[in-house]
Amino acid sequence: MAGISILLDLCTVVAALEQLKCALSEQLRTSQLWLSYIEYVDIMKLFLIAECTSDWILHLHACQAMLNHFAASGHNNYAKSCGLYVQQGSTYLDNSSLLAMIGHSYQMVLWYLIFVVT
Repeated sequence: MAGISILLDLCTVVAALEQLKCALSEQLRTSQLWLSYIEYVDIMKLFLIAECTSDWILHLHACQAMLNHFAASGHNNYAKSCGLYVQQGSTYLDNSSLLAMIGHSYQMVLWYLIFVVT
């Protein structure tokens, strides 16, 4: 029961922070710039965590989060390649044997089997 109340308290804090972010980004352009910068840094931290822990699902999530930023910054080739990479990587998540490999942190072996061998 204590865990549920802590989780609910955490959810209310996160919701309050999101409201504060929205209010700040609507009022000041400088805060909007800093909040978008923090979002970029959070995506890069997520990507680095995925790479260091060999978490395939988190890796795909981080790559998918990068797509909008590639397109917005004019890196169309990166956006196209990353989009295809996420699409192809997501199709392999339906296979149960590959999910077992993901669960055992064989991300590099999985990457080799999907993108090098095929």
